[in-house]
Amino acid sequence: MERKLETLLAERQALVSEFAAQSLAIHICFVACAVVFYLGLMFSSPVVMASSYAMLFFFAIVELRVRRNYVEMKLEIEREIEKLSGVRIKRKRIVGYLP
Repeated sequence: MERKLETLLAERQALVSEFAAQSLAIHICFVACAVVFYLGLMFSSPVVMASSYAMLFFFAIVELRVRRNYVEMKLEIEREIEKLSGVRIKRKRIVGYLP
């Protein structure tokens, strides 16, 4: 049982670092699209503005999905840890994601 608990704790830590890496990559792409949008705005290029705006919207949606998946997986792992250890984990309420 202790081995399973250690595995779950390691899995939770791996989930946090995976989320951080994915979120960083998405933010870099988002900033790049924002720069391209600004350049399109400066040079009055409607095609560049439209495509970069669409990409900004796409990366915002992807970021929300990644965050939702992270919260779901974290809650699942924490429930398993609670079952094994018998200790209740205090959670912050994240408005807009999950109960």
